Amino acid sequence: RSEIEEGLRWDAISQVAALLKSNAPGKPLAGLRVEGVFLTMQGGDLLTYINAVHPLAVLSSGKPAYDGYLSKSPTNPVRISQCSPAPGAGDPRRAIRKTNVPVIAVVAQGEAVDALAFRRADSDAADDKFRLYEIAGAGHIDNAAYVGFPSFSEQSAAVGSAQGTPEWPFNVTCDPKIPMMAVPMMTYAFDAAFASLEQWARKGTPAPRGERLQVRNAGTPEAAINVDANGNGLGGVRNPYVDVPSATLFTNSAGPGVCREMGHEERFDVDRFQSLYPAPKVYSDKVSQVADRLVKERWLTESDARRIKQAAQAPLFKATR
Repeated sequence: RSEIEEGLRWDAISQVAALLKSNAPGKPLAGLRVEGVFLTMQGGDLLTYINAVHPLAVLSSGKPAYDGYLSKSPTNPVRISQCSPAPGAGDPRRAIRKTNVPVIAVVAQGEAVDALAFRRADSDAADDKFRLYEIAGAGHIDNAAYVGFPSFSEQSAAVGSAQGTPEWPFNVTCDPKIPMMAVPMMTYAFDAAFASLEQWARKGTPAPRGERLQVRNAGTPEAAINVDANGNGLGGVRNPYVDVPSATLFTNSAGPGVCREMGHEERFDVDRFQSLYPAPKVYSDKVSQVADRLVKERWLTESDARRIKQAAQAPLFKATR
């Protein structure tokens, strides 16, 4: 047993929100009007906080400490203290409970089968504001997650060594070797989800409802996501990478360690690409049309749609032999 009471972190998380909302002199945001504070993280800590602590984390104003939650890949809740076990299989505490502030859970296609136990109905009720977004074509890990990391040389200088290589920052390799998925689908999904969360919390505008991914053999060891003729996931929250494909998006990879969570792309060859898009402009126009529609439907932010449309003009999106 740890000598440190890990349950103290719940108080600390609540106190951070209270501190940021405080307008008392000397507080970090004193003099500013804080219109909302949101909590996001990956893993079971957030689920435990929402279920067990959120109802108790109430400020002197009577309002909750946090105005909304964005969960990346909801998973089993953790224990609330070192003396309490984590909720086991079949325990109702493993589900995201009704909450009086908006909660949006975002799940990549590559982790959706494992997250099936956390599927639940969307709701607009005052005491149960919830959305689940399953992102078609997305892997749990892509290259975008490592863009902001210190460079390989900086890591080596700081601690004497760095994990993996600059191109592959892991201590295991997949079989066969793969590059990390380059398209930042989850980044775009989170940008749109947070924009909807903020609008829901501040203005009362409910977030859009997303279609679920199509799953076959659910509840069995053979559970898998149904795919289209291009090998990309059916259903779910859509994006231009699956609706106007230039590659098959593999959301899981073979090999040890994190490989199972790793997405990678297999770009179409010239013949396949040109059978779908006889000219580059056909492709870029279709990307633009889908991106604009997704902005209207609130599945893409305007700034992310601009990036996607601009990238569709680049040679990167033209298949090569």
